[in-house]
Amino acid sequence: MNFSLRSPSKLLVIIILCIYTSAIQAQDRTFTTFFPGLAVTIPLKNHIDLNLSSSIQYNLDDLTYGDQNFPAAINYYDFQAGMVYKFTQQVHFAAAWYFRQNDPGRVTSSSENRFWQQISVTSLLNNMRLRNRFRLEERIISKESQATPLRWRFRYQIALETPLQGEKTDVGEFYLLIANEAYFSLNKPRNAIYNENWISGLLGYRLTKQNRFEVGPVWQAQIRNASKDMNNFFHLQLNFLFLLNFKKSTSIK
Repeated sequence: MNFSLRSPSKLLVIIILCIYTSAIQAQDRTFTTFFPGLAVTIPLKNHIDLNLSSSIQYNLDDLTYGDQNFPAAINYYDFQAGMVYKFTQQVHFAAAWYFRQNDPGRVTSSSENRFWQQISVTSLLNNMRLRNRFRLEERIISKESQATPLRWRFRYQIALETPLQGEKTDVGEFYLLIANEAYFSLNKPRNAIYNENWISGLLGYRLTKQNRFEVGPVWQAQIRNASKDMNNFFHLQLNFLFLLNFKKSTSIK
């Protein structure tokens, strides 16, 4: 197995340096977190999959900004269950329910129920995969048994995946995933229409044909108030992605 550093890896280094420099220059609050997650896909029938996922975001530093303390603790944990309909190999429709518990065990604790619908379109550019994802979200945030009005949000993600060894990513080989996702608030009042952005650069490794993991830095930039003060989160993300094909295993006599 020969590993060669290709131009996408150099591009990732440049992107990370630019992200860090711009964030330091414009920062108001800066946080560093560890962000592990697990996603499981279960094929149910032709063209339909069940997706289950969960993650935890952990704040690595005990920080104080003004009179507000941000302890080294779990920022939130979440769970998601959704269905995917593969209309074609390139076009997928999906919908899901998502639950998040923010600041668990603290006085600032709140919960969120979220429902979303999306369409994703994947195309090939030579040996690279380009994905465009469009998602509409409906959010209900609750604190001390009081729920806020329904909030609507639109998200657009563009992602590029390229193998780092050969023309495609085989078992035991690495790939690079670079993505940018923009968040748009559809409600008023709001801090800004375009109020959040995530940029990620992940190194992936294919454990088997269907199972893989991804690790790398993610920068989340968030407008936190009407004065356009910013939160900058630097996440170390670690994703485990597995496929459980019960239908295939039970069909074997």
